[in-house]
Parts: sequence; structure tokens; C-alpha cells
Amino acid sequence: MNKNGQDDNRTSKIFNPDVLVLGGGLAGLQTAIDLANPGSHVTIIERTSNLGGHVNQLFSLYNSAIDPRTLISEKLKDLEKNNDIEVITNAELVKLDGFAGDFTATIKVRSDNENIMKCIGIGAVIVATGYKTSFSNVDYGIQASENIITLLQLEDMLINNNFASIPQEQNICFYLTQDATKISCGSVLNDAIFLKHQFGSNVFVFFNDMKVYDDGLEELYLKAQDNGVRFIRCLDTNLEFIKEKGTAIIRVKDQSFKDIGSISNLEIPYSMLIIPEKIMPTDSYNDLRSILQIGLGPDNFFQVDNVNLTSVESNRRGIFTVGGCRGIRDISGTIMDARNAVLKTLSLLISSSDQKDHNQKAKIDPDKCTLCLTCIRTCPHVAICIEPQNRTAKVVDIACYGCGICTGECPTKAIELQGYSDEQISKEIGELV
Repeated sequence: MNKNGQDDNRTSKIFNPDVLVLGGGLAGLQTAIDLANPGSHVTIIERTSNLGGHVNQLFSLYNSAIDPRTLISEKLKDLEKNNDIEVITNAELVKLDGFAGDFTATIKVRSDNENIMKCIGIGAVIVATGYKTSFSNVDYGIQASENIITLLQLEDMLINNNFASIPQEQNICFYLTQDATKISCGSVLNDAIFLKHQFGSNVFVFFNDMKVYDDGLEELYLKAQDNGVRFIRCLDTNLEFIKEKGTAIIRVKDQSFKDIGSISNLEIPYSMLIIPEKIMPTDSYNDLRSILQIGLGPDNFFQVDNVNLTSVESNRRGIFTVGGCRGIRDISGTIMDARNAVLKTLSLLISSSDQKDHNQKAKIDPDKCTLCLTCIRTCPHVAICIEPQNRTAKVVDIACYGCGICTGECPTKAIELQGYSDEQISKEIGELV
């Protein structure tokens, strides 16, 4: 009993320190390495047969001097040195039971002849499933062709030294749409400088909103200008891609000097046009959301719009999101996510097992509960389950955030927040009146 005469809901319980990481890209690798160093056993599952994710597709990093493939190679070496990290490729999560500190994950591993089901006990799940890129003719109003390529296709040419496919000493254009991300802007600036130096090309960048609000991006933009890259500001609606006598031409209204009343009509022939792909949630997000029972943000990434949660937390305790799966993240942001998730995970699994939980939790009176399931349906944190013996609802302490939604929704008034009973609140209100 506590000083208020109520049951003390604080417990000291040993939680499973093992962690499951979904995704083998940079975010997943960094998270696993940082988690395994303190002694947790980490299992990484990757849907494909290769680790490294989108970083393997990049020729260079706009905010780092390190080669992308070297970066991944170093992370893989760190993985190999650590016996507490297990990697399972060609695998996916198909079921998750339990609560924070005591989850049971069912994993499907694809092999040549059959699918193997594997169950493991874990204390936390870290989602690092990344994103997908997409190029749609409808979105851009232009058909991809031999001389109209995506940014990742250019990166692939540069990685494989396929320089013969890149025009030399000719006009090369980049087109950044209005919704281009800071990652696309950084990569375009980086590649534009390289093409200018390597091939002596005339490089043009068509843009409406150049996003340079990240570390080093404004300096990169100024460097591109100093190196002769030409920037033409325009609206997407003021840009036409035409062909005249076999020559590809961009017809545009240059609004770079619109503020002083000068708008120029330009026609620029080009030998190659490069357009960055859109960054979008992966196709598996909806399935994974159902399995994990966590919410999506307004843009359908795993980024819950809740001021009471930190950036890597989900609406469900014990499940964290890092990297590109929660929105547009660059390399430094991805690594920061991974380290934040590691701190949150260790705090949950280690600190909570040694110290008592002082947060206010909901408590259900079994004598009043009619098992109408209202609390289970309305709890945003999946913190209420059914007690099979008594056939009543039960709050799982570790999963409860103490938000109080269930207390207001319960039709029989069977739920109270500890320290905030109806009698206490009525008494306080009475003293104020």
C-alpha cells in the first residue's frame, strides 16, 4: 500500500534484455552495434539477401568525406567481431505477441524450398526498415528515356565507372521538383560539382525551393555556384520538356531575379536530364503496422505525431523507430536516431528491471469490470489485456503510459489512475469551490 492507502503498482521485474532489429540498412546496423556493446543479444532480420540498404546505391555522401560502401563495410566488420549479434537475411516478422520486456516474435525465413518459422523471445523491437524510392511519369510529366534518367541511375553509372554513358562537355541538367527533399538537394549539388569537374560539362540545376537547411548544405550550394554550376529558379508549371528537330530542350521562365521584376524566357538544349526519385514509405508499412500495432504519421511513415513521445518512440512502449522508416533522414540523422533508440531501449530494459516504476498507472477494479472491451479498443498504447482466470481486463504496467484515456471511456467507472481516484479529485475540486 502507498501513503494514499492504495495498492502500490510499482514492481521490480527482470525483463528480457534481447532486442530485435527490423532492417539491415545503416540504421539497423548502427543500432545493433551500439546495443550489443553493453551486452544485449541483438537479432537483425533483413527482407533481402544483402545488408547496407540504400547507402549501397550512393556514389558519395554530400555531408561526409567517407565512401558510402566503405562506411557499410566498416559496419559489417564490427558486426562480425561481435558474437552477440545474429543476422538473418531473407526474413520478415509475421507476428509479435506480449508486451515490452517480454515480447515473442515469430519470424519467417525464406529458403529455396520452404519457409522456416522461428520464434524468439525479446524485450524490445527497433524498426529500421528504411524507405523506397519511386519515379512516376505521371508525377513528373515526363517519360524516362536514354537521356532522361533518375538520380540513382546516375549514381549507379558513377559507382561502376560507366562514364561512356555520360555526355562530356555538353549540357547536363538536374530537375528538382517543388517537393524535393533536402537529401535530394544535397545529392544533386554533390553530383553537379563532380560532373562539372570530371567531364567539363555545362551543368544546370532547375529548382523552385533549394533546401539547404542541413549542416554543410549551404556551403555546398555556394561551392557549386563558385564552380560554375548554373541555378535557374522556376515553378514546376513554368517548365516544359520539348523536342525540336531531334534536340531535347527545356523551355523555362527563369524567376531567379523575380524580386527585381526580371523574368527571362530561356530555351536550354540538353544531352542528359537527371531527376531525383521520390522518397516514400515501403510497401510493407501497413502489414508491419498491423503486426506491431503502432501508428503511422500523417505522411504514412512511422513517425507518430505526439508531443509526449520522443522522436524514436512509438505509441507502444518497447517499440522504437529509427532512420528512413520514420521520414526523411540523412546519414548523421540516421546515426543519431540509432543512438537515441539504444539509450531508450537500455533505459527501458535495464533501468526498469532494477528500479521501481514511479509513473502513474491505470488500475482496473475487477469487481466492477464487465469485460465490455471498451478499454482494450480505446487504449492507444496496447497496454490492456484480458485476465483469463477472472475474465476481466487487466492493465500491463510496463506498457501503460498513464494517459488516462481508459479511465474516461470505461462505462462502469472500473478504471482509475493511481493517485488520481475519483474521491481524491472530487475532494480537490470541493476545496476549490
